Amino acid sequence: MLTLEDVNLKDLHIRIQRLKNGVSSQKPLWRHNAKLLRSSLWGRQDAGHWRFTGRQGPLKKRQIQTLFATYAKKAGIKGRSIHSLRHSIAVHLLEAGQGIANTTQTVRVQP
Repeated sequence: MLTLEDVNLKDLHIRIQRLKNGVSSQKPLWRHNAKLLRSSLWGRQDAGHWRFTGRQGPLKKRQIQTLFATYAKKAGIKGRSIHSLRHSIAVHLLEAGQGIANTTQTVRVQP
């Protein structure tokens, strides 16, 4: 449900609007990911409101899980999920000396 306005490529952060407690937050965007997002936006033809779209609007949670499972299988990765990615990101932030608890501050982290 990420919109184009939620991604700030200049300041390297993403605004997450729908968290568990109904609050918004800003999360860091790594430079490498910003570069990939910028190039995908450049070649985008539909110019819709949503950042990641399917045939009928924004990608749904189940669609993303299915895509992840498909690509993980093709890559020979077993026993991983979208949720495991969340934990991996948290580990990388901790290793970089950054906090992970409910912060709204923009953090710039090099990959």
